[in-house]
Amino acid sequence: MSQHSEVEHNSSSSSPHLLLKETQSNDFVRLWFQNNATDKWAFNAKPQSGSMDNQNIISEPIIFAWNSDQKFAIGGDGTVRINKEYTLPNTRGTLGQVLAVTDDTNTDNYETGWVTPGGSCEPQGILIDQLPFTITESGNYYLEEDLTIATGSNGIIPEAPAEFVNINLNGYTIDGANVGLNGTKPVTGITMNVYNGKSKNWTLEGISIFEGNVENVEANDCRTGIEVLQEGNISHCTASDNTDTGMQIGKGIIKDCTSKNNPYGFHLIDGIAKNCVAQSNTIGFYVNEGLMSECVASENTTNGVVIVIGGGTVVESRIFNNGSGSADSGINVVGKGRVVNCDIYENNGNGITCHGASKAYLINNFVYENQFIGISFSTTNGYWKENVITENTTNVSTTQPIAAHSIGNIVD
Repeated sequence: MSQHSEVEHNSSSSSPHLLLKETQSNDFVRLWFQNNATDKWAFNAKPQSGSMDNQNIISEPIIFAWNSDQKFAIGGDGTVRINKEYTLPNTRGTLGQVLAVTDDTNTDNYETGWVTPGGSCEPQGILIDQLPFTITESGNYYLEEDLTIATGSNGIIPEAPAEFVNINLNGYTIDGANVGLNGTKPVTGITMNVYNGKSKNWTLEGISIFEGNVENVEANDCRTGIEVLQEGNISHCTASDNTDTGMQIGKGIIKDCTSKNNPYGFHLIDGIAKNCVAQSNTIGFYVNEGLMSECVASENTTNGVVIVIGGGTVVESRIFNNGSGSADSGINVVGKGRVVNCDIYENNGNGITCHGASKAYLINNFVYENQFIGISFSTTNGYWKENVITENTTNVSTTQPIAAHSIGNIVD
């Protein structure tokens, strides 16, 4: 055969450019791609009605195979199979459903179907069927119904020799009934991941872990909703109506979370809050040595953000409509702190307040339309650069000589 061939033909649905036809009634039509080596890609098909692939899973299949090993197949009904392991459905799901493995009893065919989170997808692991529930083995644990505790103890209790525990609340609730202690008990040396459910009515913490991750959890009516004592992450969670703090983290990241109607929305000991919302708390964010980035603090009754002695940082955040009078602020810098590239506006007290013992760095902020003072300095350690302070009742108030530390600000 020549190196280069052309086929020219006025094709139609009944007269194609190229026809490969298998004369055996139920065998593959094969097209191979191969160089001088023995490796090859094969493009095979069984267009006969009722025919199946070699594993008897895909009907009327067309298949890509590498060295006779099936990599991708699609059936005449639209069903798709990948690597001879995962079979995808040929129907669309409904709003809110996700694709999940629904049957792993056959290790040669992980069936994947549309399920509602917390619904028909059967989790794997050990069932938590009552509270309190003690865990002594590392592994995966899950709920299949709401559980309520009847005694004044912790709800889910990991103990040695367990070292690593995953808890899938599976869309259900662990309820402390206002007598239980912690929804999950934190234990030093045990990593715990908790996800997909609710925790409420615990006298201490709704979800408390020493280290690990908490994801897609709602925690209400506890002392603290969710806390990571040592190191970990909290993501896509909500905390409301707790008596102390919505969410608290030692080291790690709180991301894409909302905290409402708590005395403290978020407490960042040495952690990071990113893209979080604190609304209608007493104090929105309480920052020690932490960092808050791209966050929102609004409608908190005293201060949107408080930066204390540790030296926290607030960057690229919006702080508005916080406080109820001159003693309150959008951002209250009590200790060493940095406020950079933020919008601080329409607060019912001051925009930014820097106290006498603080060492405040205010850089490139837009401070406007606050009801009392835009930026209030009572510190000799303040440094402010390239801020825009405008349309506040009083734009700037200073009780200390800080002119030497003011560079390129616009006060109008």
